[in-house]
Amino acid sequence: MKRKTLLLSILALVLVAGLLAPVCWRQWRLARQAERSSAVYLARYGDSLTFQQRVDEARRYTASHGLNTQYVILVDFNKPSGDPARFRLYDLEARKTVLSSTCMHGAGAGSTDSRPAFSNRPGSNNSCLGKFHTAGRHTTGRVGRYRTPSINLVGKSGRANSNARSRSILIHGWAENAGRRGSHLRLNPRLSQGCFAIESSKVRRLNEIVTASDRPILLWAYHNPT
Repeated sequence: MKRKTLLLSILALVLVAGLLAPVCWRQWRLARQAERSSAVYLARYGDSLTFQQRVDEARRYTASHGLNTQYVILVDFNKPSGDPARFRLYDLEARKTVLSSTCMHGAGAGSTDSRPAFSNRPGSNNSCLGKFHTAGRHTTGRVGRYRTPSINLVGKSGRANSNARSRSILIHGWAENAGRRGSHLRLNPRLSQGCFAIESSKVRRLNEIVTASDRPILLWAYHNPT
């Protein structure tokens, strides 16, 4: 009887393994494909500008494109998601950061808590790089079960982020970000499918600034692949 029970248990495990193996293989293959695609994306759209070079370029860009010339949002994906310096609202006139926040990256295939994968492809659920212009407040005001101000973005860096609007990539809040500084945030596909998910208290303040501005504000997301 014991032997029969043991054989049945082994058979059940084999059946379960047989059912799970194709699923696991597919997930592993998708992750590897996403990593390769992300590497190609970074080779094309990553850059090695210093912070000061980026600020100087942002100052020129905002002036020449009719944007708000006081503020720029800088998102450094080289920094951990739990580092408040990853997402910064920088005052170009005062030459200082006036708001900073932890920031979750997209939870698509190839991304981990500690390493974002990048893609402009619809359905990838990954973050993308380049220059974006704010485009007003998102009408729903809700992300998943969280009620939060959300700010629309339009990609302005060609194929690096041309699908941002159709992918509904936003700046939105997430209460769980607060208090998790200094470590990597746990990815949650319900909260970031390529969006910039920051601390809810910070997105409220940012939304006030964006709403008060009569011109779009530049958001520049970047990553140095070296």
